Amino acid sequence: MACAQIMGLKWSAQAGISEQLVQPLVVAGMVSAFEQYLIITKGCRPSSLANARCILGKFERHLQGQGSACYPHQVLDLVHTFLVRFHHPAYRYTAIYYLRLFFDFLGWKENPARQVKLPKINPAQGRHFLAPEECRGLMAYLASQAELGKMLREQALFLLLLYTGIRIGEALALAWEDIAQDGTILIRDSKTHTARIIYIPKLVWNALGQYRDTCPQGRYAFPGKSPEYPITYGVIRVAFKNILCHVGIDRRGCNLHSLRHTFARSCIQAGMRREEIQQFLGHKDIRTTEIYTRLLAEDVRQQSPLAHKAVANFISGSLSLSVFKIRKPR
Repeated sequence: MACAQIMGLKWSAQAGISEQLVQPLVVAGMVSAFEQYLIITKGCRPSSLANARCILGKFERHLQGQGSACYPHQVLDLVHTFLVRFHHPAYRYTAIYYLRLFFDFLGWKENPARQVKLPKINPAQGRHFLAPEECRGLMAYLASQAELGKMLREQALFLLLLYTGIRIGEALALAWEDIAQDGTILIRDSKTHTARIIYIPKLVWNALGQYRDTCPQGRYAFPGKSPEYPITYGVIRVAFKNILCHVGIDRRGCNLHSLRHTFARSCIQAGMRREEIQQFLGHKDIRTTEIYTRLLAEDVRQQSPLAHKAVANFISGSLSLSVFKIRKPR
């Protein structure tokens, strides 16, 4: 069995795939039916459907550039070359997830997307937090723009993410009917097929109220160009990146999910029990919540030399702390 590997992706040239002719792979005209399939089988929320449309659109353009494929091993190669285009592991996992579901929807007994094995990601890597001063800078910038009547949507959304720790997909899927007058919000989690109640502080409630007075009337709290659909993740991601540049936060890997990580880190540092944090974050498995605990322990380990140096300077009578580089433990 021949096996190839590029950029950490492994796929088998044969791997149980027959050489029988198949119908040329066509994506156009099947997106709507595929969305209905996702709603029925997976209970996907609108933001997830938007991600599926985006992935299938890119895959369709990729097929147009590569030509038709009539053999399973050709389709397998097309799937692989498509995944190589996604440099970020998280985006690659999203793409392969929807491609696997799409071939299942097509009824392929030998799903080519399931023949691709993605490298495992260390869950403790790639989780970025905002420092306290960065949070203050972000909030100050949003407040200054809101005073001018600008970025009311961004202020309401980003404060909601920062102060509740909900997923960006959960926030974009919110309907106004989910937000009660007493400051509670009903979160419908299609990922774990559960629902939970969260509470928002007055700061977030005021931002939502100010934003609602100016937003288009419709079902969704954060609608897109059409009030019938929520805004897509891509639009919000670009807006968040631009705001980070304005406030001087230019760290690679810092994204919308960093607000959720910042919330979790703040709860841990405040001494909250992991079971309580699990309820806030909506984790089905407590081990997912424990990842943040391990990350905090790693920060303490790396910063320990600074504490040791401070104690040594205190004992020696030196009042000034010299600047020195902390080496990461090997």
